[in-house]
Order: sequence, then C-alpha cells, then structure tokens
Amino acid sequence: NVDDETYYPQLKVFAKSDSQEVKDYSKTSATTTLYKVTYDYKGATEGDEVVSTYVMVGYRFSTPVGFKFGYEFTGWYYENADSSQIKYTDNKGVSIVPFGDEQDITVFANWVIAKYKVNFIDGNGKTVETKIVDHGQTVPESQIIPTKAPSLTKIYFFDEWDFDFSAMILQETNIHAKYTEVDRYYNITFMDGDNNFFTMVK
Repeated sequence: NVDDETYYPQLKVFAKSDSQEVKDYSKTSATTTLYKVTYDYKGATEGDEVVSTYVMVGYRFSTPVGFKFGYEFTGWYYENADSSQIKYTDNKGVSIVPFGDEQDITVFANWVIAKYKVNFIDGNGKTVETKIVDHGQTVPESQIIPTKAPSLTKIYFFDEWDFDFSAMILQETNIHAKYTEVDRYYNITFMDGDNNFFTMVK
C-alpha cells in the first residue's frame, strides 16, 4: 500500500510518511496473511459465542474459553489426518507455541470431569481433612474425630458432620462438625446433718 495506496484506504496517511520505518510497517501490515481458526466447543454449555478468530504465522495468540457444566477445560487441540492430536493452547486459552500453520484450521475443546475439594472443618475453623471428589459423586464421611477448644464455661463433644452424605458434590464444599455443648463446671451442693441445704459452690 505504500507503493500505490490501493490496499487499505485507511492506511493512506502512512503511505505519505517520509519515514521508511513507517512505510515498511505499513506495507507489512497490508500484505500479511491471516489464517482462520474455527472452534469446536464439544458441548460447551456457556461461552461458545465466538465461532472463529484470525491469527498470524509466527505469533502467539489467545482464544476464547467456553464453559461446560461438570467439566474442566484443558485446552484447544488439533487433530491430524492420522488421528493424532496436537495441543495448541493451555487451559486459559493461551497458545503454547507461536502459530505455525499456513492454512485455516479447526480446533476442538478438550474436557475432563471436574474434581472438587471437600474440606472437613473442626470446631476451631481448622481443616482436618480434605478429600478430592469427581463432579456428581458422593463423598465418604471423614473418620477423624474433630475437636473444639473449650470456653471458660463450656466444653464440647463431637456429634456428627453437618452434611447429607448422600448428596452429590457439584462444587468445592466445606463440611463443618457439630457438637454438644456441656457446662464446664458443676454445682456442688452441701447439706447439713439433717439433710438441709447448707451451701453451693461451682
């Protein structure tokens, strides 16, 4: 376009620049070939609005990342004619290497079952055990007996975990311990020889 000003009219101002560097950049931008990357979201339930984007050979690129309920996105992959697969991006949609295909391509999303932390928390707010559970599965009850520090007037005995262990785990979950509260001190009553009340201490 810096030679005849016919490629992109909006770059006409650069074509008139006296700077050779500006002219070179302008011409490069007008003659660079962009390649189309089309996205197969493989059943994404959200975030699949972007159908394709354009990239340049030799440059890293970013891609959209969809959402699929119950799954985690691991990256965009390309399948060769022999069915071998090449990973193009990480789980954030950022290319692993600069784009190297001088052609339009279609990539597909790879999903794995989501895994969640289930934290068992004692009466002091401390996590005493963490289990990793697949999406949609149940978590086994912790066999640890959690404690709770006594107060000035109360002590605590563990009753149970405050959770329905038949429920499916669909997200990271905190399960808290339940306790029975008991007076830390007891009243002691003193009676005289005639079985009459004498005094009481705690």
